[in-house]
Amino acid sequence: MIVIIDVNCLPRVFNRKKDDGDEFVDVEPWIREGIGKMIVGGSKYLQELKKMPRYLTLVNELKKNRKVISIFDRDVDNEERRVRQVCRDADFDDPHLVALVCVSKCPMICTADERAMPYLKKREFYPRGVKRPKIYCKKGCASLLSKKGIRDFYS
Repeated sequence: MIVIIDVNCLPRVFNRKKDDGDEFVDVEPWIREGIGKMIVGGSKYLQELKKMPRYLTLVNELKKNRKVISIFDRDVDNEERRVRQVCRDADFDDPHLVALVCVSKCPMICTADERAMPYLKKREFYPRGVKRPKIYCKKGCASLLSKKGIRDFYS
């Protein structure tokens, strides 16, 4: 299974010492020791990640262990422009995440951003053949962490 982790959620996924990390406690071992892989890509995603050097280092470490799949920034950026044309709502500040889902066809996104969730579910953002992602937002979502959804080219 593959997952996109919202950059704002990385501390909650990979820093269990924080009190609020319990909601995402199953995600880190699923990626580090299990079958999970993380999807990254797009200029905006990388820009946000660079603001968190500790997690940029972590993502690079996971890449070396073949636990991160990088999608071409150019493809994600082009799709982000299309998504911005579909919705110009000022409250929608995560079109890069929708674009990353569209390009990677990733079936799941991990986020704690409640404001982004309704936008991530909007059908009109996703072209034919791309399903809206499942949203991992709490510990009760652990059943989403399975083998289902792994594509051969992401192995």
